[in-house]
Amino acid sequence: MVGPAWFKMGSLAAARMWVSENERLGLKRCTPIGYVFVELAFVTYISTGITFFLGGAVILVKTFSSGFAGRMLLVFLLPALLALVTWILNSTAWRLARRKGFAYDYESDKCTWTES
Repeated sequence: MVGPAWFKMGSLAAARMWVSENERLGLKRCTPIGYVFVELAFVTYISTGITFFLGGAVILVKTFSSGFAGRMLLVFLLPALLALVTWILNSTAWRLARRKGFAYDYESDKCTWTES
């Protein structure tokens, strides 16, 4: 596999952009279930960011209206759980692809895998 070390399939912890349309379509053809997992991981990744900032806004509003309480920090459990779900979905998807020998060549912009 050609490309930067941080971009390899095994090191993905969060949703990422596709290098090219060929990579996306190659994964979709290689493992349709894995592709759905990657798309769900992207949705949960976006939801994580939204809930993190909304949680911060809730804490600010509550702090100014009634004072700070330590239990307000529990609001950040939802984004943490969503981040964990994102990681699990993404890891599972790329593990499924790796099982079929999925590889993307950055130079030739082609995907290969073994049918089984």
